[in-house]
Amino acid sequence: MESQQLHKLFEEREKVIKEEILKEAEKIAEREMKLFEFELFYSLVLENKETTGWVQEKRKNDWEKALREAKGDVREAMSIFAS
Repeated sequence: MESQQLHKLFEEREKVIKEEILKEAEKIAEREMKLFEFELFYSLVLENKETTGWVQEKRKNDWEKALREAKGDVREAMSIFAS
């Protein structure tokens, strides 16, 4: 009987862990798609070299700021940068 309870508890915990992992993967994929859309939009729409340079400089500054806020943690910086 105790073995069955332990097995059930293990299955429930495994399910929760898998759900958490899937949610996090979805968040990561969504952030990556937003970044891709951003890149695609600006590469197609902005043909003016001054504007393109401004956007590149702004993104560089935003990335550096995100890295500082994340204390160098690239994954955390990606999350900050994408939001």
